[in-house]
Amino acid sequence: MKRRRIGGIAGVLLAVAPAFSQAPVPPPPASQADRGAIAASVRRQLTACWSLPAGFEGRAIEVTVAFLGSGELDGEPAVTPLAGKATDKLAPLAASAVRAVKRCAPFEGLDALGARAGERFSITVNFQS
Repeated sequence: MKRRRIGGIAGVLLAVAPAFSQAPVPPPPASQADRGAIAASVRRQLTACWSLPAGFEGRAIEVTVAFLGSGELDGEPAVTPLAGKATDKLAPLAASAVRAVKRCAPFEGLDALGARAGERFSITVNFQS
């Protein structure tokens, strides 16, 4: 009788043990609405960090920014080539935008908007006066 009882207890423990040994399930990635709010937050933060260089009023440049949900950059900001524009003439404008991205990072408050620390985001920001 005792053997059967021990065997029954061991069987229950073995059946329960796998549930405890499995890795926790990570939360789902940010929803589409959350992603929009995250992008808007980063754009606002970048606008506050950027100052237009003298002589570039009425000009614009696009920069693609990759970042993690923790707010840290995930690589270098990339200036989008502008078709039909003299890129070398816009170099100071592009440099000011890249400096703003680097100065502003890490971006704050993204976790409150649904971003997970390891989740990757990529947005294109239009820097214009």
